[in-house]
Amino acid sequence: MLLGRTRAAVLDALADPSGHTTKQLAQRLNISPTSASEHATALRAVGLVTTLRQANTVRHTTTPLGTNLLSTGRAGPSIPDTARSCPAFIRARTRISDRERARQ
Repeated sequence: MLLGRTRAAVLDALADPSGHTTKQLAQRLNISPTSASEHATALRAVGLVTTLRQANTVRHTTTPLGTNLLSTGRAGPSIPDTARSCPAFIRARTRISDRERARQ
């Protein structure tokens, strides 16, 4: 599954323009640094997060695609039709849309 509750929370946390280090992300979400790193890696693999190494730390932030997914509940045209029809993607999109409606 691309986006479960924790992974969606990671993506949401990384929408902060200054991003987060792995340690900051883990602390913010009350998960282990290993888990934070694994979630960031999975999100980076599908183009939703970018990671910049600074000395011995890394800072994660959302890509424009990740930001678009969070703001609209849709990834937009950059996601192939085959991915958009994937059940995991549909569930994630629905959860994000539900969260947006709850904020209103």
